Formats: sequence, structure tokens, C-alpha cells
Amino acid sequence: MLKQPAETDLYMYGWGVPTFDSNYVFTFLYHTREGNMGSSNGTGYSNKAIDAKIQTLNSETDTAKRNQTIADIWKVLKDEVIYIPVHNQMLAYAMKPTIDIPVDVSNTPKLKAVQFKN
Repeated sequence: MLKQPAETDLYMYGWGVPTFDSNYVFTFLYHTREGNMGSSNGTGYSNKAIDAKIQTLNSETDTAKRNQTIADIWKVLKDEVIYIPVHNQMLAYAMKPTIDIPVDVSNTPKLKAVQFKN
């Protein structure tokens, strides 16, 4: 169920996930705007069942159960197509036979891991 967006029908938004945890995305982009939840949800999307599942992630300590809840949430959100991705940032690194820089998921080369070879 979608509520009418407050100010716009279309916008472009860049988003990074510093925690590498889906809950970060859910909390800011998909949760209903209320209190400190859904603060970046400019779509007006609201689903109370999804909101309840998102809120359980903050205290769930059973990894398997938490992962299943995350999978369940993503299934619903992907099926409902709330956001349309128009760009997916790729990691781009140049390599040279004499220098080894491990690719890091945060797209920030770790200089202490660089190895120079002869």
C-alpha cells in the first residue's frame, strides 16, 4: 500500500550502507515515516507488517532467524518495486604486476594492505 508522497513524484537518490546491514536500508528508506524511522523514505511507502519486521531486527540475536527475517522483508520489497535502481556503482581498481592492492567492499583501498612485488 502506498501513501501519496509529500512533495514529489520522482527523485534521484544516492545511498550508501556504512553498516553493510540490510536493517540500515530498511530503517531509513522503507519504514513508514514516524519518529526517527523512515526519515529518508521520500516515496510515502507504508506497510505496517514490514515495519514490525524491521523493528524486530534491532533486537534479534539469533543469526539464522534474523537472516530469514531480512530475506522475507527483501522478498516483499522487491516484489512491490518501491524504488527503481537506475545506477549500480561498480568498484573500479587498476592493477599492475608489481603492486597488489586487495579490493575492499567499502570501495576504500586499505593502504596498509598494499604489497609491492619485484
